[in-house]
Amino acid sequence: MEKGKPRYYLGIEGDQPFILCYSCNQKSFHPEDIKQRYCVTCHKFHDKDPAVLKLWTIYRHPSDHRGKYVARLWLLDKPTDIIYIEDTLDEIRKTIPPGLVCMPRDESDDPVIVETWL
Repeated sequence: MEKGKPRYYLGIEGDQPFILCYSCNQKSFHPEDIKQRYCVTCHKFHDKDPAVLKLWTIYRHPSDHRGKYVARLWLLDKPTDIIYIEDTLDEIRKTIPPGLVCMPRDESDDPVIVETWL
């Protein structure tokens, strides 16, 4: 794999999120593989991939999911289709991968943003 290139892709097929490993070209639809960025074929955790900064932003009651909390994965400054939806802030925080650091909402952020994890 060329240095600086992503080693995996996160996508959605139908309504099912997946991770695609670029090393072996295999997809996994398993929620834990996606959450942990794990390739079951290569036995690699792609979270160690330094090529792309990953951020999780938590939203409170966004217009497309009123009454819910949403966590969306961003790759640097680009949103992905990978989201988790829960009823409470405590539940949505449990979907954030371990080991990340929370950055509180800045007053210039959209009002529905609660916090961002990196």
